Amino acid sequence: TAISEKVEDPFAQLKELKNWRIYAMDGHYHKAACFDPEKKNSKGDYVKYGTGHFFRLNLRNHHMSTLAIADPKDGKKKEHDMAVIKRSEVEDLRYEAQKGEITMLVWDRACIDYDYWFELKRQGIRFITLEKSNSAAYVVADLPSDCEYHRNEGIISDQLVGVPAGMILRRIVYINPEDGKKYTYLTNETQLPAYQLVLMYKLRWDIEKVFYQFKSKMEERKSWGSPLETKKAHALFESMAHNLMILAEEEIKKTEEVHDELEIKKSKGRKKSRPGKKNLASYINSIVLRSSHRTLRFVRWLRNIIYDTAPLSKAMARLKVLWATNK
Repeated sequence: TAISEKVEDPFAQLKELKNWRIYAMDGHYHKAACFDPEKKNSKGDYVKYGTGHFFRLNLRNHHMSTLAIADPKDGKKKEHDMAVIKRSEVEDLRYEAQKGEITMLVWDRACIDYDYWFELKRQGIRFITLEKSNSAAYVVADLPSDCEYHRNEGIISDQLVGVPAGMILRRIVYINPEDGKKYTYLTNETQLPAYQLVLMYKLRWDIEKVFYQFKSKMEERKSWGSPLETKKAHALFESMAHNLMILAEEEIKKTEEVHDELEIKKSKGRKKSRPGKKNLASYINSIVLRSSHRTLRFVRWLRNIIYDTAPLSKAMARLKVLWATNK
């Protein structure tokens, strides 16, 4: 609730999504703890397995939470994403969604049990993923699409397709105007405009950036301990730390009127462009302009002030230097 009040929601301007909860979902692994027992793998060797956690990132406000801890079976190193989904309660997948609200799960190519997705659809859950090369989907019908509408820029087809499992899905093909890369999406949602679904999946990359933040900036690479509850606590505290950093950053921007000017300048330099073309700013690529993770400068600054006894004013002066606000 606190994050929702402080963080701007990029989907708020899209009236069709008023009652939608949108989550990027994925697994993230830590190295095994020192005293984790060795387990027999499929080759008969005894090895230590890393600890897998499945997280959800709210794409409206970047609130991070946990779904489950991986429980691989039969000597497998990792548990498949669909296995985690199927053993999760519907309430956990919907995650506090109220009656009348729809939950969209944005997942990677691991989600291929289309029959199960339609079972979940009856319970208010939608999904979108990238099409696998072996999906064997065939065209059933073309959906009406206004190619001249600026928000649809890059979308080259929107179709209903059949899959061998007997289900009818929706397939959207999108070519990013900035770099020419082609993406093909599959979803069981047939009513929303295509550009909104493409936007949702484009933002799925944000959860990967938060995992990068865990590993490289927060230096959380190894499990804290062997007990199951300790491993669960590890993921919970990572999520809490991420959420608190967002709140701290937003509070500083509001009360101190200080912004990370250095990062803003860097982000402008990262923009992609196709050879021979300039100033390509399609709607899908420009509607959401926000940081996908906290910078290392900010993480280190926070880590230092927690243990620093100096006045907050001195800490803020240091942050202004790090953010190049007073240069």
